[in-house]
Amino acid sequence: MKSDRTYFLDNNDIRLNNNFRKEIYDQIGEDMNQSYYEMALKHGYDLGRFYQ
Repeated sequence: MKSDRTYFLDNNDIRLNNNFRKEIYDQIGEDMNQSYYEMALKHGYDLGRFYQ
């Protein structure tokens, strides 16, 4: 049996739920196949410090 946390993540986290993720990305007009890093750069945020 899955824990409550796992159940929540599987059903509500956009990184894990492709249907929810597609809906959100369609609404904001972004490509869901791009990385978070690429999207952040496009919007003026350099997340490179998190990847060092």
